[in-house]
Amino acid sequence: MLQLHVWGPAFDLPSIDPQCLAAIAYLSKAVPQTQWQLIASSDPTLSPTRELPALQDDSKWIAGFQNIVAHLSQISSGKWNLDRKCSSQGRADISAYTSFLETHAQPLIDLTLYVSSENYHASTRPAYGHILHWPSTWLLPPQRRAAAKARTDHLNFSSLDLDTVDQDEHETKKSQFAAGTEIPKRLIRSTARTTASLAKKK
Repeated sequence: MLQLHVWGPAFDLPSIDPQCLAAIAYLSKAVPQTQWQLIASSDPTLSPTRELPALQDDSKWIAGFQNIVAHLSQISSGKWNLDRKCSSQGRADISAYTSFLETHAQPLIDLTLYVSSENYHASTRPAYGHILHWPSTWLLPPQRRAAAKARTDHLNFSSLDLDTVDQDEHETKKSQFAAGTEIPKRLIRSTARTTASLAKKK
């Protein structure tokens, strides 16, 4: 039996991850229910490529939505290919629409769930707390957030990340404070002379 490993449920959906949601929807439509099993492992280390969704077919692992779709079509001789009845134009449209979603929809999800400090701390991280075990609760969410930040860095929406803004302000103030505590040499010499003159007067 095929086993589909995904990130666990969140926000009243069967998975917190859009790629996992796509894989779940695809298998639900294409593969008979008796031929596969959904496992919300939330453990990317199970996959050799360390990513979810991941499909386990006996000893073989296939990771990533597009790779899973291709594998299902291959092992079923095209029977589990939902696009098999589409025309060439239809398949081209599907490919273009898929590319559009990956290019534009994924960054929106990244910005909403991970880059935004308010949403991340109020919703996203607590959601991971319900589907992960220690110590993964402390390791995986920050890793996924960092990856989302990297994917959206070119969009220049870093102002949503108040954590980074606060950290930058803290470092700036720290640098300013450190610079302010340095006593100019001319003042040190002046202070020394003043102390010596006071001692002579006594």
